[in-house]
Amino acid sequence: LMFLVQLSLAKSYKVHLQNSTIPNHPPIFYFGKQIKGGSSYWVKTENRPVVSYQRQPDLVWYSVFASNGWKASKSSDNNQYTYKYHYLAHKKYYDALQPGQITNSILGQSNFDKDMLAYHIRRKQKTSNIDYNIIPKSYVLPEEKALIKKKLNGSTWFIAKDTYGSMGYGIKLTNRYSDIPSTKYQIIQEYLQNPLTVRGHKFDMRVYLLITSIDPLVAYVYNEGYGKLAADKYQHPGRSQKMSRHLTNFAQSKQNTKNCEIEFQLENFISFKQLFGYIFKNQQLFDESVPKFAEYTEFKQHYTQKLHLIFQKLLIALYGELQLTSKTFEGFPRKMYARYGADVMWLKNGEFKLIEVNRRPQQNTDCKSQKYVAPSLLEEELNIVGIPANIRENKFVIPVHGKKTSKVYQETKEGEK
Repeated sequence: LMFLVQLSLAKSYKVHLQNSTIPNHPPIFYFGKQIKGGSSYWVKTENRPVVSYQRQPDLVWYSVFASNGWKASKSSDNNQYTYKYHYLAHKKYYDALQPGQITNSILGQSNFDKDMLAYHIRRKQKTSNIDYNIIPKSYVLPEEKALIKKKLNGSTWFIAKDTYGSMGYGIKLTNRYSDIPSTKYQIIQEYLQNPLTVRGHKFDMRVYLLITSIDPLVAYVYNEGYGKLAADKYQHPGRSQKMSRHLTNFAQSKQNTKNCEIEFQLENFISFKQLFGYIFKNQQLFDESVPKFAEYTEFKQHYTQKLHLIFQKLLIALYGELQLTSKTFEGFPRKMYARYGADVMWLKNGEFKLIEVNRRPQQNTDCKSQKYVAPSLLEEELNIVGIPANIRENKFVIPVHGKKTSKVYQETKEGEK
């Protein structure tokens, strides 16, 4: 009897639902521990809601969906799903999505690429009375080759990145034009030489931006993130061009660290709580002209507001292009959304600079702070987006991509476990 009960339990999965805050709207799938006022369904293995992975996700994605009763599609080409992971498609795909189907990529997100970001921010600076100086001075190759030649005069340091590169590969630090390939697609940024440091290590902040709607524009900045520390202690590029002193990318740091540690009891990823706490206790790191705070809450609030202002200006600068590309597919209920990982530098003058925006940020859980941030980030993301769970006469309705029909599943009642 015990064996039969265990066998039956293994074929049933618990799915949490929460009533939608939108009137006359179906309940949404709830990720994480069920909250008060929600309900749960026990579903058979074959009846679980479906997530389709177009590209290999980080393990934390599998974990979040699996622990909440979802199943993965056996094929990325399967059109029967509720949630599609990272499908970068053309307009026809978005137009064919049915109510109840949602994908975590939006049209027009190429506007976040390094070169396009530089164009949009510079254009906004020229046309606005508001200061949009939120990124380092940036130039695009090969279009601005002549301008870069004037800037690279031996006195100013620049960092060269491949326009579509990632994870720190192909990055070069230089003050000489001869080091720059004349035909390669690259972004050349003025190197920020006055960064704050944690125990002598340069860092940038990984901040997560969630866009749930383009028209109207609705976006969130996640409260938690982490600081990414360079593997070796910072030195001015004139003294040392060793990239492990200057790059904070995880892929690069991993080559120079063991078990995430760059020093005794210091990992190359630290939580925002650790980061803000360290900078608050060491406010002497700031320039003398920067106001100092006696209370941590005031300090945190002041710099959090400054950080959020960076993203407000970013979205305003990109809004026209995003709306132009996505407005046709922005009907209700929502069919698409996106989360971005932005890298932000915190400087000694108390200001923040946006370095770049990653439209497919990795969600590793190798280090302690990542294990803390990643699962709760994804659960909160999915709950904010609100994936609809259509139920008709106690039956789950799973949408079918590109068709006006849906597949109806009968759920298992808890008493039938």
